[in-house]
Amino acid sequence: MIFGVVVVCAFGTAVFGQPWAGSGTAEDPYQIWDACDMQAIGADSNYWNANFILCVDINISEYTGTAFNIIGNSLTKFTGVFDGNGHTISNFTYTCTDIDNIGLFGYVNGHEAKIKDVRLLDPNINGGTGSFIGALAGSLETCLMAECCVVGGSVTGDDYCVGGLVGLNDGIIVKCHSSGNVVGQRSVGGLVGVNTELISNCYSNSSVSGTDAMIGGLVGWNVSQGVIKECSSTGIVSGSQDVGGLVGKNNWAYIYGCYSIANTFGGNNTGGLVGMNTDGRGVINDSYSKGNVEGNESVGGLVGKNYYGDVASVL
Repeated sequence: MIFGVVVVCAFGTAVFGQPWAGSGTAEDPYQIWDACDMQAIGADSNYWNANFILCVDINISEYTGTAFNIIGNSLTKFTGVFDGNGHTISNFTYTCTDIDNIGLFGYVNGHEAKIKDVRLLDPNINGGTGSFIGALAGSLETCLMAECCVVGGSVTGDDYCVGGLVGLNDGIIVKCHSSGNVVGQRSVGGLVGVNTELISNCYSNSSVSGTDAMIGGLVGWNVSQGVIKECSSTGIVSGSQDVGGLVGKNNWAYIYGCYSIANTFGGNNTGGLVGMNTDGRGVINDSYSKGNVEGNESVGGLVGKNYYGDVASVL
């Protein structure tokens, strides 16, 4: 008896067994040549610790609604390596009502796990009332995402932790950027919804809006000693509370060498760089903002409200 992946692709074609060329090792990764190959990764979690490489630009618009097999979830996380190899994945579409960890990759975890050099073009994600929603990944944990981008499209959620690239970052994101529309309720960011680890040398040029608190041009909520270093944001940011051109709320976390030229519109605690900087270890250093800022109460060109935070060496 043969066990393996069974994937039904476009035009009714069925693939049985291992559907990719390659052996899945770092030296000989599985090769992704079309939408069906991409769909097959999410069809069998037994392959979620393997190495993959994208060999050409692909369009996955044939998968709509919840048809695409999201790669990794909170029960079985993707722990492998996906190398986009500089190629583009176009028209990733996913619409659901109440599922957490939504993205091309749902949940990526592990010190050896890596998503690199992937370009998403015009993704359209609507996570409904689910949390941890991003175009490329819902959640990252103790892993690396490097040199990835999202160009155009939209990411929408009605609850917590929505980002244009990643919903929750508990890993390392380096040299990534995003553009497009990001809409959520709270903890909404043009690049990342919530950051608890490191974001470095990244930028966002997005339209970001939220109906509640912690809305930022780059990151909605930077928390738990999260670090944002040498990053920037442009575009338009709007929300009701804790609204910042770069970060909505910086809470026991650090911002170094960053700037924003985003136009920022909010209610209470609205700042050109950070809406609310708080709790003693909220540190902002060597950073500046140049965008227009409008708000109702506690409004600042750099920081809307600094509550026991540390703002030093501001350029």
